[in-house]
Amino acid sequence: IYLLLTPQYNNLGDHAIAISSLQFLKKTYPAKTVVEITSNFYKNCKKEFESCVTDKDILFVIGGGFMGDMWDTLENLTRDIVTTFPDNKIVFLPQTIFYGDKNNIKKAREIYSKHKNLIALLRDEASYNLCKSELDIKNSYFVPDLVTNINITVEEKERFGIAACLREDCEKVDNGVTLDMLKNIGKSKFNCDVTSISTLIKTPFISPAKRERYVKAKIEQISEHKILVTNRLHAMLFAYISKTPCLAMDNKSKKVSGTLSWLTGCSYVKMYNPDIDLYTQISQLMNLSPVPAIDGNAKVKETFAETEKLLKELI
Repeated sequence: IYLLLTPQYNNLGDHAIAISSLQFLKKTYPAKTVVEITSNFYKNCKKEFESCVTDKDILFVIGGGFMGDMWDTLENLTRDIVTTFPDNKIVFLPQTIFYGDKNNIKKAREIYSKHKNLIALLRDEASYNLCKSELDIKNSYFVPDLVTNINITVEEKERFGIAACLREDCEKVDNGVTLDMLKNIGKSKFNCDVTSISTLIKTPFISPAKRERYVKAKIEQISEHKILVTNRLHAMLFAYISKTPCLAMDNKSKKVSGTLSWLTGCSYVKMYNPDIDLYTQISQLMNLSPVPAIDGNAKVKETFAETEKLLKELI
């Protein structure tokens, strides 16, 4: 079994996906050897990798939010895998698929629909529907983001102030919430600091051997705060994992709300409502005391158990 296109860049959300993907595959296939192939290795050593793969090998493509037309590099590598290995079973681990330009769907459909052993796992309903109806990937299944079931524990700490993790890239949706606005609310309403944090760290290269310590450190940083306000999916999930109240805002592909829909029983992570005063929403979450346990996890665990069974049967 190969896990393809794992990260070495500085996005800790993607590294959390890699950690949870390896955990998931090793649990699902305990008798198999799981080999990680980074995106850098695939790009630079494709011929060498190709020579090692037999038709019996199973190729898993790392999950995330890169399929579609927002992040060309990984989308193009995914297409290359599908065309290079027509006889292998290929599984897309939980993905969000988004096309800003619907004209770009046609080329993707031509590539993906031709592969007869392709299985797609989708982490939000919109991507699942698109995969079935537009991309014509017949073996498509609706499952949670793997990070919702990651096995990382953090110690409970005393919490102070507000943390803000706000993305500024092509996925950002302008909903009027800014860091300055949050700092003003923190100072005037709660007499506390607002700390700006990021799941994109300054270290430009993170090796697979070191990724878990970086991810755990970021989860612990979030857990030191009374509340997190974020428009980043995995910052929201880091809050969920660490039982940190979180006000989450959507991104362009709506993967944040799509993933939160799986955590229906979780009372301490909420979607931002533009029709309700921001202070009111923050206040309601900050006043949760003590912070409830992770009570939305039963649905996630049940779905993952079904997914493990499904993959064992399909493969």
